[in-house]
Amino acid sequence: MGAGAASPRRITGAAHEIGERIRTLFYIDAYAPADGQSLVDITGAETALAFLDQANGHDGMIPPIPAAIFNVNEADAAWVDAM
Repeated sequence: MGAGAASPRRITGAAHEIGERIRTLFYIDAYAPADGQSLVDITGAETALAFLDQANGHDGMIPPIPAAIFNVNEADAAWVDAM
């Protein structure tokens, strides 16, 4: 299992290396591209460029989406944002 924006590459790479030992892949909080698809294919150029702008401003990392965007209740939002 992997989570986060970079996880599809990690999960898929691991599955490629040890596929005979893996029964199921789980993509959580991540894009799950089809074979040959890129982030631009999934999100469109405008969104992909916005991701690149965010990454350029944060040492190559895309900041997590705040819990408030997903309507996480106030009691749990701080915990979610810290993950």
